[in-house]
Amino acid sequence: MASRVESPEAENGIWTGRNLASCAAMFSVGAACDVQLGGMSAEEDQQLRRIMTRQLRRLERLVDDLAELSRIESGDLPLERGEIDLRAIITDLAEDFSDRASAKSLRFAIAGESVHVVADAMRIQQAFSNLIDNAIKYGGSESTIDIDIRAHNDRAVVRIADHGEGVAPEEQERIFRRFYRVDKSRSQEVAGSGLGLAITKHLLLLHRGTIDVESEPGKGATFVVTLPKRWLTRMLI
Repeated sequence: MASRVESPEAENGIWTGRNLASCAAMFSVGAACDVQLGGMSAEEDQQLRRIMTRQLRRLERLVDDLAELSRIESGDLPLERGEIDLRAIITDLAEDFSDRASAKSLRFAIAGESVHVVADAMRIQQAFSNLIDNAIKYGGSESTIDIDIRAHNDRAVVRIADHGEGVAPEEQERIFRRFYRVDKSRSQEVAGSGLGLAITKHLLLLHRGTIDVESEPGKGATFVVTLPKRWLTRMLI
């Protein structure tokens, strides 16, 4: 995975290059899955097909996420705003992710209050889904994922904390860049396109929100999201 992007122009170039390369790779892998592989036992043939199928799914996810991020960055993503309850959305997501969390002996601990904001429910759900997915991937095992929802003045504040390895200070700004991963040695082990946090950040920015990370190596990471409780007319200017 690439570690950083120097400029919007360079980033666009990476998008195009990766997009074309991924499409070509999907075609070749998909075609390979459909042909009879010679010189192998039936067991080896099936194993290779399973590997290629997993790789194809990863490439499809990458292309989908790139297209989504491009739409967000270009402003070509209409928002259907309405009043939503953040605690209700996050509680539903915790239930959706409960099986994956249980597989790592993780459990959700949700605290705080019901806080209503004016936002696009589907996009806010997408943003928090990425953060919870991230907490499960990197939050270690046999622990908790602590989520706290509060109102502070005219904003909602959501904190999602895991108890994994944490993020070093010099990495904390970079993790919101596309394709950036802290532990590059685990890139193949951890499923995903490397775009989840970049998409989350841009979705929150569309809602005039913010996202930051608080972390010390070895002590887990806490992602702090704020969203305005009301969508003021002046925000649209």
